[in-house]
Amino acid sequence: MLGVLLLLVATGGLAWFLATPFRTGLWRIPGPWWRRYTDLFQALDAYNGRTCQVIQRLHKEYGPVVQVGPRTVMFSNPSMIDKVYATRAPFPKSHHWRPLRTELKGVHYPSLIGTEDTKTHAALKRPISGIYSMSNVTKSESFINECILQLVKKLDQEFRAKEQPLPVFTWMHFFAYDTIMKLTVSADFGLIRGEADREGMFRGVDAAQTYRAMAACMPWVHSVLKGSPITKVFEKRMGSFPRRARELIQSRRANGAASAADREDLLSQILDTQTKHSNVVDERVVHGYATTPLLAGADTVTIGLTSVSYFLGKHPEVAAKLHAELKSSGLRMPPPWALIHKMPYLDAVIRESFRCHPIGAMLSRRAVPPGPGLTLEDSHILPPGTAVAVSGWSTHFDKDAYGDDVHDFKPERWLQRPSESDEEYAERLHKMNKADLTWGAGDRACMGKNIAKCEMYKLIATLYFLFDIQLVEPAKEWKIKETVLAKQEGVEAKITFRPDASMDQLREKDA
Repeated sequence: MLGVLLLLVATGGLAWFLATPFRTGLWRIPGPWWRRYTDLFQALDAYNGRTCQVIQRLHKEYGPVVQVGPRTVMFSNPSMIDKVYATRAPFPKSHHWRPLRTELKGVHYPSLIGTEDTKTHAALKRPISGIYSMSNVTKSESFINECILQLVKKLDQEFRAKEQPLPVFTWMHFFAYDTIMKLTVSADFGLIRGEADREGMFRGVDAAQTYRAMAACMPWVHSVLKGSPITKVFEKRMGSFPRRARELIQSRRANGAASAADREDLLSQILDTQTKHSNVVDERVVHGYATTPLLAGADTVTIGLTSVSYFLGKHPEVAAKLHAELKSSGLRMPPPWALIHKMPYLDAVIRESFRCHPIGAMLSRRAVPPGPGLTLEDSHILPPGTAVAVSGWSTHFDKDAYGDDVHDFKPERWLQRPSESDEEYAERLHKMNKADLTWGAGDRACMGKNIAKCEMYKLIATLYFLFDIQLVEPAKEWKIKETVLAKQEGVEAKITFRPDASMDQLREKDA
């Protein structure tokens, strides 16, 4: 009797498992049959660092709508961006984001990144939206200038003068982390000065991002492992940022702002929000606000700067055109945002670099909300609860938006063509902008993009004004590890001064 009962249970369980595509209502959506039954394959993609490659391959094989998990569907058509990442009536983040929450010793710190509910997100966003406006960011340009000066001096001393190859990602990493720390608390990590990550911070972040990318595919596994020795290892590795944020908050509360610079940094402005919005901003929210720039504001800048250096190294004729624009502008060093953000070719180079190498690797999943579901172009309806996503690794290579040469690095595509009317250019640019997911889209678009843009535009303008930067091995392709973000490896450059350029152009500002 027991054997019969066990057989019935096993048969019922197998039938329930095999019926997964029908239970989820996604049986008509194309995709690999094995991915219909488990998210394990998505997790393995993240573990192997090939998430973006798989996204592109599956869309090429199965078309613009692909099922990649039992309840996960991704799109490649840019027209789906406004539906999935809407500004009005936005879809909430799916439960896949829970492993990315900020926690320290079991305490959850609310953040704009990990919050699923749209109303809670809006309430958290409102008090600090002004802090991240470009007009406010430019008030802190002096912090960015200090880090640019430090970096350029080191590049001159250690790589130009000694004719040593520059590991681009490593030094862009040092700059990005020191700069965001400086902007946040008026003090840096000392990475540029020390020429190394002596605390092993980067290795910890990389390991934690691999785990989080895997856990985001199978959040129930994270729920089971939560509090276990496995997750404690990753929490410890990522915990340096929350711990440091907590210590800095406590110190600033106890001692106040020590200088006028301290009063301008992000931490002082964040603490001010607690006074003005005490009904929303409690101690945990303050901690989440202070931690977010440190967690999210450095790796993205590093990837962007490395991309620009790599593509300009691959295309020296583009680097020459960029230098010509910079030289003709009469810039002072470090260049002010007020001037460089109006430079069309600099903007085109950076935008094209981001198009060719999107920063994010992990699918930014949203949940179809309760109601009628999400209606697709073929009239098929995705039921509520389905996780949906659009990746820049698909839309950035959409030929209808960017032309047939989407796989070519071509900054000129962002500029008006000689034979193009103003109306034609505006229409073409609008189409490209609608397919651009560099900074996300909708109500969850990156709040820190103005900080990132200010850092990157200023540093790229400085480096390519002063230096001739060439790849050590121009024919060599970089390597990419795709977890939460798409990080590059193997980019080395040699740097020499441009004619008539020298450190004297920076030292005057340093005095």
